[in-house]
Amino acid sequence: MEEGSLYPALSRMEKRGWIRSEWGSSETNRKAKYYRLTSAGRG
Repeated sequence: MEEGSLYPALSRMEKRGWIRSEWGSSETNRKAKYYRLTSAGRG
């Protein structure tokens, strides 16, 4: 995967309904965005 292409790819997958994201805190209390595969993404 090219540098700088991961987050645009995640955004496209989220727009297609393949993944969902939510903001949370990491183990070190830093802000983190977590991604989850949807049933459509498992398809």
